[in-house]
Amino acid sequence: MTAWLSWCAASRLAAPVLPASAERRREHLNATRAVPRPAIERALSRRDVPLREKTLWRMLYETAARASEVLALNIEDLDLDARRAPIRSKGGDTEWICWGSGTAHLLPRLIRGRQAGPVFLSERRPGPACRPAARDLCPVTGRARLGYDRARVLFTRYTGWSCTSSATLQRPTSASKASPCS
Repeated sequence: MTAWLSWCAASRLAAPVLPASAERRREHLNATRAVPRPAIERALSRRDVPLREKTLWRMLYETAARASEVLALNIEDLDLDARRAPIRSKGGDTEWICWGSGTAHLLPRLIRGRQAGPVFLSERRPGPACRPAARDLCPVTGRARLGYDRARVLFTRYTGWSCTSSATLQRPTSASKASPCS
């Protein structure tokens, strides 16, 4: 704020007068770090990780989109040739995500034989007591859309990394048996 007020004065522009009681807000340090690319590559090249998880993780990494936005994608919305898809952002606006060649290589294998419905499906068909909305079911297989909580559990199982409530990743502790991306 002080820099802006100084710039206004130097540029001979009218600037508001701040009360003497105005204090500078403390800047919060963010210790969140991106997962290193080699660690991502190791996780995605493991043979024990299913295609669905590899595709989801690669798409999340390449697009930097929220997990809820990617999990809400439908096959009919994908533009595979242009490597993009519309998503509903947090504010309700429609935005486009674009992915790289890694996701472009995996997506056709993941959706093979399906023309509509959710991109990322759960392992099982839902029971009659917990039947989701029709838009969340695959018309071909009858399986439901993969949920955020289940995706988080699978990510932790396969990588050893855990997601905190603030949507950051925590490296496994030395006491944990799973090593990240091994």
